[in-house]
Amino acid sequence: MPAATIEVTSKSRPGARRFPVREYLTRLKLLPYSSTKIEWSEIQYIKEMSQAADGNYYGVITGQQTFVGYGGNPGDVIYTDVTPKRVRVKLERYQMSYDGTDITKWNLLLGNIGVAAN
Repeated sequence: MPAATIEVTSKSRPGARRFPVREYLTRLKLLPYSSTKIEWSEIQYIKEMSQAADGNYYGVITGQQTFVGYGGNPGDVIYTDVTPKRVRVKLERYQMSYDGTDITKWNLLLGNIGVAAN
């Protein structure tokens, strides 16, 4: 979704901050690590699914995000944290023609990614 944002927290700064996706990725690139790794685990099925006036379905996916920042030597972990996250999703239906038959397909689009309450 075009106006999507990503909410982040830090061990060194209280509270959460929200950035547009492009700014988040730029800031991620500028962090003082030789490399970073972001992994997701404990991902849940879509919850709170409802159909909106535009005909699309919207819901929320939850999971754990693990962030690791590495130093110059391989395996040299400088910073790590695990944060529960909530992702707003849009399930968008579209039609496709295959061998003269119309088929309904679905796109799953990611929206705002926020920090979930523990």
